[in-house]
Amino acid sequence: DGGLGNTSIFAGSEAGAEPVHARRSTWPQTSALIVADVVGTGVLSLPGNFAKLGWAGGVTALVACYPLNLFTGLLLNKLHLAYPRSVTYGDIGQELLGKPGAILGFGSLYIYLFLLLGNYMIVIRKTVQEILVEADLCAVPACLVGMAILIP
Repeated sequence: DGGLGNTSIFAGSEAGAEPVHARRSTWPQTSALIVADVVGTGVLSLPGNFAKLGWAGGVTALVACYPLNLFTGLLLNKLHLAYPRSVTYGDIGQELLGKPGAILGFGSLYIYLFLLLGNYMIVIRKTVQEILVEADLCAVPACLVGMAILIP
C-alpha cells in the first residue's frame, strides 16, 4: 500500500460504522519529522542560550528541564495506552473531560502551532538577514524573502 497506513475513515464497511482517524504516515516518517523539528530549532538555539546564561546556568537549565520533559513524554505515553483511539491533545481532553476538555485540548494545540510557526518565521527572518547582511533588510522584507524561498 505504499506505506501510507490506514487510509479508511471508518472502522468497518458496515453502515453506521464509527469513524476513526486516518493515519497516513509510517513510524519512521513520523520519527524523522519529530527529530527534524527538535534538532532544527531546539539544538541550533542552544549555543545562543548558553552564551546568555553562561556555562553554569545553561547546564543547570538543561539538566533541570530533563525530568519535566521525561515526565511529559511518559504521561503522554500512558494516556495513549489508556485511550488508544486518541491521537491528538483534543482527543485526550475529550476522553478525560468531555467537550470542555476537547475545546481546551484542540484550542491549546492550535494556539501552540500558530506560535510555533511564528517562531519559525523569526528564525527564517534572522537567517535571511544574516545571509543578506549587505542588503540591510528590515524584518518585514526579510520575512517576505524567506517566504518566497519556501513557497516552491
